[in-house]
Amino acid sequence: MNLENIDLCGQGGTNGGFQGSLPAEWGSLTKLESLILKENNLTGTIPEQWGNLSSLQWLDLGGNRLSGTLNAIAWLQNLKELDSQL
Repeated sequence: MNLENIDLCGQGGTNGGFQGSLPAEWGSLTKLESLILKENNLTGTIPEQWGNLSSLQWLDLGGNRLSGTLNAIAWLQNLKELDSQL
């Protein structure tokens, strides 16, 4: 799949936005350049598979309830902007 952008900006709050964990399967989207998931109710950690997002330049996970470290994405060489607020 040649998907380049995902923007699922939620409404935040306890009843708004998407809920659950980040999908490990998205790690196979190697052409993905922009991933915006801010202001949702996402929980858990960043999947290790996301380390395969070699084209990713923008990542916004702010306003969620994520935990853990950024180790999975630490080596993404094309990443220019990160908003995590973990």
